[in-house]
Amino acid sequence: MPGLHVEMPDPDIHHLCTRCCRWFDEKNGEHRLPESAGPITGLMRAKAIFDGESARKFICHRCIRARLTTKIVIWSALASVIVAALLSGWIQREL
Repeated sequence: MPGLHVEMPDPDIHHLCTRCCRWFDEKNGEHRLPESAGPITGLMRAKAIFDGESARKFICHRCIRARLTTKIVIWSALASVIVAALLSGWIQREL
């Protein structure tokens, strides 16, 4: 195909997103600590630090937005269920 130009990413310039496994420039993401998912993640992070590795991983802006949106939806749903349960209990006491 004319105009198609594909190169191998340069690890000195590009970073691999740990969530979507795509290559990005430094400006298209951030180095962040991985989200804790329990004690195993904490132990893995501690091991990386003791081994002299950086615990920070590159995550692209798209994955950051997707994760934030997911968190907002989950916490909003939880809050809605709690409010509905409280209102249901209050209404039943009033009747």
